[in-house]
Amino acid sequence: TTLLRVIAGLENLTSGSLVVNDLKLYSKSDFFKNEIVFLSKPLVFLQNKTVLENVKYAYYVRNKKNTSIDFDSILNEFDLTDIKDKKVKTLSYYEKVKVAIARASLREFTFLLADELFDGFSESEVMQIVKYIKKIKFATLILTSKLPLNIEGLEFKSIKLNAGYVA
Repeated sequence: TTLLRVIAGLENLTSGSLVVNDLKLYSKSDFFKNEIVFLSKPLVFLQNKTVLENVKYAYYVRNKKNTSIDFDSILNEFDLTDIKDKKVKTLSYYEKVKVAIARASLREFTFLLADELFDGFSESEVMQIVKYIKKIKFATLILTSKLPLNIEGLEFKSIKLNAGYVA
């Protein structure tokens, strides 16, 4: 979790440096704002707004252009049509994850950081979330999990950390 928060620019390093693509990064650089989507626990939403309002907000806060987008098709693509008028605070965690992924799909980025995103889900729910993640265009998924994951359809390298060091 701490490493993801550092990569996301939410926490500062106490020592060492963070280098991505030969570029040394600092916590307030534009890289963090433009290249990273961070799905953390708890997921961040406008709790008293509906699913549709949250998706629209996420789009318009990032896209200053007055472009037209079919939000109903986005909701349909992520199986959110039936709950689009529900307030986010009434959703299950699984439904909130789907909303978060739908919101992420509306922007361009390089790194998707997922902090314990799959923990607590059944195998079929994990596979469904993977299906949604694969609909998004990005280069790298970095995720943490307390559980060993064997996710079919995702190519990944598992790295174990112990006290901040690769074990």
